[in-house]
Amino acid sequence: MQLCLATKAIHIELISDLTTESFLAALRRFMARRGRSHNIYSDNATCFKGANNTLCKLRKMFNSDAIQEEINNFMTSEGVR
Repeated sequence: MQLCLATKAIHIELISDLTTESFLAALRRFMARRGRSHNIYSDNATCFKGANNTLCKLRKMFNSDAIQEEINNFMTSEGVR
């Protein structure tokens, strides 16, 4: 059984360089326009690997108790539930 990838649309996002920061900025713009993707397929380019590492570090940071408490305090002070 052979599987292949089929797409219904293509979105092209131009960036000025191939840094992780540029990739993450482009991904944020894409998600702002198109919504969050359920799956992202990559050719294992280095910017995807670097972005993955950065996002994993951010996830760990946001899951820390100190950060959660700070976020909760801010949301409470702003009246956000």
